Amino acid sequence: MPADTVPTADHRPEPIRPLAEWNGLPPVHLILAGAEPRRCQSLIWRDQAIGIAADYAAGVERLFGFLDAFAKLGTLPRDRGFAAARAEAESVLTSDKHRGRYLLLETGDTFAGPQGDLVAEVDRLLGDDIPAILRDVDDTIAGQPPKSVLRLADGWRRQLGLAWSDVLYYDVS
Repeated sequence: MPADTVPTADHRPEPIRPLAEWNGLPPVHLILAGAEPRRCQSLIWRDQAIGIAADYAAGVERLFGFLDAFAKLGTLPRDRGFAAARAEAESVLTSDKHRGRYLLLETGDTFAGPQGDLVAEVDRLLGDDIPAILRDVDDTIAGQPPKSVLRLADGWRRQLGLAWSDVLYYDVS
């Protein structure tokens, strides 16, 4: 969710703009959240700092660099689906309606369960998972895609998370 400020225990950003709803944390969301990511107050789980705030513009720029490099690998099926999905991503992510200073990524539902330390899970995401995917992204942009990226070609629609929505299953107001 794009926002102009980072949520804290005492501050809720306004306006908050819905961007996407997804089950889990797909690569596209992690790439968008990869520019100077840090833990922040959740907008859903209001008593926990289990959200992630990141630089919106830098995340969007890296995502488009990755998508363009991915398209040039020559491994995608010969349909116009990827080009259309990339164009939709650009339309959504660069629109005034969705643009913000920060990207806010909610992680609580991904890690929620009867056990476990959600803060530790977010810290693992920040310390391990996001840096790992960014290494793959940066290698792909540099023309050295790892096998994990090459395997995305056949199932990119399902695996990347290139889907956008103004409707979220919860109210952030």
